[in-house]
Amino acid sequence: VYGYVMKPFGYEKGKQYPIAFLIHGGPQGSFGDHFHYRWNPQTYAGQGFAAVFIDFHGSTGYGQKFTDSISGDWGGAPLLDLQLGLAAAREKFDFLDGERACALGASYGGYMINWIAGNWPDRFDCLVNHDGTFDQRMMYYATEELWFPEWEMGGPYFDRPESYEKFNPANFVGNWQTPMLVIHGELDYRIPVTQGIAAFTALQRRGIPSKFLYFPDDNHWVLIPHNSIQWHKTVHAGLHDLLGTSAGGAGREEGKQYPVAFLIHGGPQGSFGDSFHYRWNPQTYAGQGFAAVFIDFHGSTGYGQSFTDSISGDWGGAPLEDLQKGLAAAIDRYAFLDGDRACALGASCLLYTSPSP
Repeated sequence: VYGYVMKPFGYEKGKQYPIAFLIHGGPQGSFGDHFHYRWNPQTYAGQGFAAVFIDFHGSTGYGQKFTDSISGDWGGAPLLDLQLGLAAAREKFDFLDGERACALGASYGGYMINWIAGNWPDRFDCLVNHDGTFDQRMMYYATEELWFPEWEMGGPYFDRPESYEKFNPANFVGNWQTPMLVIHGELDYRIPVTQGIAAFTALQRRGIPSKFLYFPDDNHWVLIPHNSIQWHKTVHAGLHDLLGTSAGGAGREEGKQYPVAFLIHGGPQGSFGDSFHYRWNPQTYAGQGFAAVFIDFHGSTGYGQSFTDSISGDWGGAPLEDLQKGLAAAIDRYAFLDGDRACALGASCLLYTSPSP
């Protein structure tokens, strides 16, 4: 079983850092080269956490047998992999503070958070459950992806109830004790919102510190940009609060100015949405000590077809003006932006050079 550790921004040798223990979804997935806003380890490293993430049994990229091994064993080998993986990481990297750790996951990762709450209840200081399954029985009868639980559990619930109940988090609520942030979207039909509400109800009735972040207009993945910002602000604030660390990002000092990385998306019919990768993820620049600024200019998607179409025949016009005004507005609003130290970066259509200086 393979795992990864990412040092926090501002890492200093000899110092220990709290752990953000990330659990991927799928469960047939992997921590590969497709990171986005929520599950990019850089977003946690940039906040001063040491990120640890394990490719447990069921992950892809290690042979079909390894991937298939999770079917019917959702709470078995994967949980053991996570337990041994975290222990191995702590033993190998002395900068990991095992006394300050939070586990986070979405979809299957959210299921695993609920499973950890009842079957590994004394390990973490906090848990974050995004769109996770709480009750396998009702999940089967409510999901739009009906083929999937039947594949994973060997048939319908009414034929194989024992397969569903063996690793059903709802059966272990009596063991729950760890503070948890529950996140769910109303438009999630993969794992319906009632699963998140049920987990939050269980936490509240047991008197466990807990919060529920609800998105009435978003789905399983949280695709709306301003919702993604709210998602991160809430998750980061929760981790800082429960792990006793400072909010606002590691290395950032009040009153200090930082050089600007001015990112320009391609397309041009694109957007700074929820599909960033290694090159154009603002967190990769924030993790290097830059303040990232990125503007959705005329031609960007997500603001109506008229706005998107407006760039056609005007590549160097309104978009450039948007970029100029956007950067000026950001510098005017945020005192930590050093306008005298700035670099602009772009790919694809924005390799085109405007004649303006």
